[in-house]
Amino acid sequence: MQAIILAAGNNIRFDSRNTEKPFFKQSLEIAGRSITERLVLQLSTLGCSRVTFVCGKNLNYLQNKLNPLLNQLGLDGEFIYNNRPDRGNGYSLGLALKTAETKFYLSMSDHVYSDTFMDAVSKVEPINSGLFVDYKIQEVFDLADATKVLTHEGKVLKLSKELSSYNAIDTGFFILRKNIQDGYQKLTESSLSLSLSYMMIEHAKSHAFYAFDIADGNWQDIDDEAMYEAAMHKFGQ
Repeated sequence: MQAIILAAGNNIRFDSRNTEKPFFKQSLEIAGRSITERLVLQLSTLGCSRVTFVCGKNLNYLQNKLNPLLNQLGLDGEFIYNNRPDRGNGYSLGLALKTAETKFYLSMSDHVYSDTFMDAVSKVEPINSGLFVDYKIQEVFDLADATKVLTHEGKVLKLSKELSSYNAIDTGFFILRKNIQDGYQKLTESSLSLSLSYMMIEHAKSHAFYAFDIADGNWQDIDDEAMYEAAMHKFGQ
């Protein structure tokens, strides 16, 4: 099983850390491990044998930081450079699809997950594509910034930060099949920027796209200092 991790963002909401020395939020630590190292370790417990990172300016940093851990775990590592991170996470995923396996996990590099979250992932057979969602909406930190999801009978109907009617939250973790690339070229030709949410909803128009419940699993997106503090509170012990 392969995992693709999207890590090409520009850390624009961590302005206070963007000093003369380059800062990459993938270096932020939770309980003594960088958030990306933590994710790699969890992916290894899911049976992943190959991890592909889509990087930006942090490519050399991530290679130097993660290659020792990948080697220690016996995982194959692949690092893809995205010179246009402004084109969105959908574009980043498209770069990785060129070498993607038939089915794979997809995660954002700046999301932190509990072990119980990964337990929920391990119970889902990757037969069809889908998104892991959190129905515990009242527990989500910074709900205004979260990507909302409307689900019905176990499938994703709508996915956007701007939804006014929704019943779940996007956790940033997916199981996908390579047929997600169907129509990808058409989307990139018609739009300079391609959001991951838009790409998934377009895919769902012609393919089954499921909503997988994380149950009592926990997670935290890390976009700014407040979110990092929230992640430390949840997972820092």
